[in-house]
Amino acid sequence: MTISEKNLIRAIKKERKMDIKSRECVCNEIFIEQPNLLTSVLVQQKLGNSIEDVEVLLNILIVLHLAVKESGKRIVKISEEELEHQFKILSALIRFTEGMKSKLVESSIDLYIEGHGEKILLAYVFAAMKDARFFENTNESSKCLIMAGINSVNCIANAQIAN
Repeated sequence: MTISEKNLIRAIKKERKMDIKSRECVCNEIFIEQPNLLTSVLVQQKLGNSIEDVEVLLNILIVLHLAVKESGKRIVKISEEELEHQFKILSALIRFTEGMKSKLVESSIDLYIEGHGEKILLAYVFAAMKDARFFENTNESSKCLIMAGINSVNCIANAQIAN
């Protein structure tokens, strides 16, 4: 499944216009359709991240959910096992870049995005996290925010289409 730029733009516009009640309704949809993705966001506060950072990540998940809906496709429920599988793959990729000079890391990120099944969604997530200054945080818990954001896209990119 590939989400188009048009679908993503519509999703971003919808998310930006939402009031708290509308966000709650979408979060209820996510809870029903993709509870493991929602849990991976909500657990971030227990891992030491601020409620404001969790809210940014939740807004990202809302946009991802809306973009999938805009595409007219449905994906199967992402299991805890799949969430963990994608996390392990992402962790291995990150370990690969450890110790690299920043230019090489940037090149690796560019290559990762270019080869990703959901380039547009991944680029959006990176941009949203950059805007929220997630990459400037140096504490261990902030790494979990980044991993959760990227892992959400990886799970969507690798999810099977529902019948």
